Amino acid sequence: MNPLEDGSEYISAALSLFNANLAGATCAALARERGLPAYKVRHLVRIARKLDADTVAFCRRNPRLSYGHARVLAGLNMPSQIDAARTTVAKGWSVRQLEQYARGESEVADSSYYERLSESLSEQLGRPLSIVPDKDSPTAGTLSFRYFSADDFETVCLQIGLSFDEY
Repeated sequence: MNPLEDGSEYISAALSLFNANLAGATCAALARERGLPAYKVRHLVRIARKLDADTVAFCRRNPRLSYGHARVLAGLNMPSQIDAARTTVAKGWSVRQLEQYARGESEVADSSYYERLSESLSEQLGRPLSIVPDKDSPTAGTLSFRYFSADDFETVCLQIGLSFDEY
């Protein structure tokens, strides 16, 4: 992984590029000089321009917030950036989960929530099951039960209230 995308190095690079851009250097010239793709320089300059000072400081102190997280945070209005950054770190959100939050979708459930729920339900039923949320819908997903034989399949069905009487 590029050091600009990991940890908080991208913040220092963004601020440096932003200051050079303010001094008159073009993004294309900065890209050639630094050996970076021009689009990456434009994104880094945008991050430095759009993030408020509190969010920049928070990103520097929290290497869990990646370049991708910063790009999403830069798209939020300044008063909500720091709250979104703090929530991202507290809940361990991925960039995709932060994007979902930024789009205003309902509460973003982290993967550990579904893992804990799967474990709890597996213990209650006495058999393995998994829960996989849909990527496109925060209110839909797939619940899968594991069975090991035809008899076990029937037992699973009876446990969840399905009957084979009519078959």
